[in-house]
Amino acid sequence: MMALNWSQALAWRMRRQLLDPVGTESVVGLVHRLGAISAQLDAAAELAVRARRERSRSGEVSRALAEGRIIKTFAFRGATHLMTPEDGGTYLALRAASRMWELPSWETFYGLAPSDWPLFREAAREALAGGR
Repeated sequence: MMALNWSQALAWRMRRQLLDPVGTESVVGLVHRLGAISAQLDAAAELAVRARRERSRSGEVSRALAEGRIIKTFAFRGATHLMTPEDGGTYLALRAASRMWELPSWETFYGLAPSDWPLFREAAREALAGGR
């Protein structure tokens, strides 16, 4: 087993997070590499992406979202995150397999019983039909 000191562990984390050195990944490549980027606030998500790229321009994250190259979804820790569509499909399928909506904590927080979710999903699909 290799022993690491604090600064070695921090340096490894900075490299993995593309913070030192800053990377050359595209917006999509960066989002994929990190798996998910917190996107509670649009400005914070853009800052998180731009801070990790040698060259970036304002609005690139918004354009990637508008073009469907990345998505914003509610998947982890009660928050929205940026993901690639492929990664989002994987993560959301795993989350659905856990059937978390059947937990008493979900019923309490959302005010929806497990039997309410199919109607909720149907209403969401109808509201989003046609790309709205």
